[in-house]
Amino acid sequence: MADGWPKEFDEDMVFPLRDCSHTSPCSLNDVQFTYADADIDCISEELRIPWEPTKTVPFSKVVPYLGFVWNLTTCTVEVPSAKKHKYREAIEKWQKKP
Repeated sequence: MADGWPKEFDEDMVFPLRDCSHTSPCSLNDVQFTYADADIDCISEELRIPWEPTKTVPFSKVVPYLGFVWNLTTCTVEVPSAKKHKYREAIEKWQKKP
C-alpha cells in the first residue's frame, strides 16, 4: 500500500456465512461440502464477476494447482508426467549446446 502497510483481507464476520448447500443440485462428491461449483457460478453471476468455467476443478483431496498435483491427504506435491517430460526435453536440448 502507499502507506507501506501490506493489504489485509481479513474477514471481520460482520455478515453471517451463507449455507448454499440447498440452492443447487449437487453431485455425490459435492454433498460433502457447504457449497458446489454451481453455487460459485451463481454468486459470481450475481456479483457480475467473470468466471472462467474451464478453470473450475471439482472439490477433491487431490487437485491440480499451479501446474502441480497437490494431495491434501498425504501433504505431498507431485510434478505431472507431462511437465516432467517437457522439462526433461528442455534440459536435454540445453545440455547439447556448447
